[in-house]
Amino acid sequence: MPPEKWYEPAEDHDGNYSVIEQTAGTGFRHILTETEIRERLAQLRALETYWYLRLVEPTPRIEDLYASLFPSQRARREAYGLTSDALRDLVEEDGLDAVLRRVADDEDFAHAHKLDALRESLGLAYPSWILALAMGAGKTVLVAAHGNSLRALVKHLDGIGEDTITELNIPTGIPLVYHLDENLLPMGSPDDAGVRGRYAGDAQAAAAAAAAVKAQAG
Repeated sequence: MPPEKWYEPAEDHDGNYSVIEQTAGTGFRHILTETEIRERLAQLRALETYWYLRLVEPTPRIEDLYASLFPSQRARREAYGLTSDALRDLVEEDGLDAVLRRVADDEDFAHAHKLDALRESLGLAYPSWILALAMGAGKTVLVAAHGNSLRALVKHLDGIGEDTITELNIPTGIPLVYHLDENLLPMGSPDDAGVRGRYAGDAQAAAAAAAAVKAQAG
């Protein structure tokens, strides 16, 4: 049924509706045009996929998910992006699992074959695509972690080099807010450190807190 045919259920409906509802808040209701509904279909698909993977598949790691979706080794290799002649030959010689382990364990190998994103996904305890799906569904994602982990996320998001990222000090307890485009890339201009995110609240307070973190680290 096309979006323009969607209607709110009548007051006397029998309750047999399968829906995902996001409340507008007390005293408010959603008012959407046909165009806005069509624009949000991609978000709806991402949200449906997100909840399916969270609830039905209980958040599988990427290896388990791809094994269930792509039974053949060739299809799974292509889904992982291992499509170059060199990688195809390595998979034929050593097996797909061995090549994936090398991608996960050997940073130079992954970088040489442009597999940095795959390496990160394979290495995270919590599958990174779950976060991507949540953001693709129009959700705001809050990540709370150790300073080094947050620095690694900033390095990945902003493409900051190894030598530069070690000098970045992230203050404790002050959200670093990123706005991402449709490709999940940071929007806005980078600051002097190359960071496109902006700290919530007072900028001077954030700078003072970052200086305190640096002083504490020695």
